[in-house]
Amino acid sequence: MIVCWLALIVAIVGVAGGIGYGVVTGLVLWRRLKQTGRALTAELDQISRTVAQFEPQLARASASQRRLTAAVGRLQRSRKRLAVQTGALQEAQRSIRRALWFVPGV
Repeated sequence: MIVCWLALIVAIVGVAGGIGYGVVTGLVLWRRLKQTGRALTAELDQISRTVAQFEPQLARASASQRRLTAAVGRLQRSRKRLAVQTGALQEAQRSIRRALWFVPGV
């Protein structure tokens, strides 16, 4: 009979210890979860601040891109004009060389 009571006591102590261990482990997990949530929130806030700092720079970059596109357009038009003028100059030089073929150095 005493063995039965000892087995019952061991079983009750084992169940109580298991419940106690589960409760303590759950509390530790809860605290770590709260810490992780706070750390995650702090990091997300830092990321949000960093992104907010990039927004004006992106706006300036976009404005610079528009100016650069306009400048490239102007440059292309100028190069086309230069090509036409260079072609006209070369044609004029050829005409002068043909007309003055007898003059040395022309």
